[in-house]
Amino acid sequence: MELNNKTKILPIMDKYPKVYDEIFKLNPKVKRLKNPIARKTIGKKATIENVSKTLKIPIEKLISTIQKAIESSRGELTYEERKDILKDILLKIHEGGEFVELKEMFRKAVGDITAPEIGQLEQELINEGVLEIKDIAKLSDLHVALFKESLDEKPDYDTIPGHPVHTYLQENLEITNLIRRIRTAEGDDKMSLFKQLSQVEVHYARKENQVFPILEKIGISGPPQVMWAVHDKIRAGLKTEKIEEIEPVLIQVKI
Repeated sequence: MELNNKTKILPIMDKYPKVYDEIFKLNPKVKRLKNPIARKTIGKKATIENVSKTLKIPIEKLISTIQKAIESSRGELTYEERKDILKDILLKIHEGGEFVELKEMFRKAVGDITAPEIGQLEQELINEGVLEIKDIAKLSDLHVALFKESLDEKPDYDTIPGHPVHTYLQENLEITNLIRRIRTAEGDDKMSLFKQLSQVEVHYARKENQVFPILEKIGISGPPQVMWAVHDKIRAGLKTEKIEEIEPVLIQVKI
């Protein structure tokens, strides 16, 4: 493949996933190009020259890195092939496939999926009419568990204090700490702490009113609707007065 300053970077990264991995080693900030919003905006026009300037990587070194990654990718699955396998896995889950078998299939074939790619995959399934929103909502627990191992290996995204995403992440830490306290408490103390968890409604409402409309505006409607369905399920669970029903709710909130 002939590369030059004006070569678009996303098609190369999509076709050869290893290109992204190698550029990531040079500057982790390239992960921004995995974000669905960035892909639909600046990502469409991003050239090798743009990426070189943004990531402060000498263009000769960047082109050389890309060429070597492409060469070493011969015989590996392309992005489209990986995507087709993921679609097949989700459809098999929908049809009641054996979870352990599907998990192993995923691990061997496409073990380096990112969170944005899962969202992109869900949206494509909806756009193609393969699955409806309600179907993907039913899959949420299963595919989160299925993809958890690879997601846990991904580095955290950069956030800026004061930015809404930074606030959401900090609130997630507070929620996690509260869940830990609930799990170690007993009797009335356990129920009292559980009632404090109802404040998660504020967290959810902000996401639903701040983030979801932005995603839907750029054509990403599937993931927001799935998350909204999960939020509603949690809201219903938070109303329980029975200690034995607390743990299933905590598991949902953790997700």
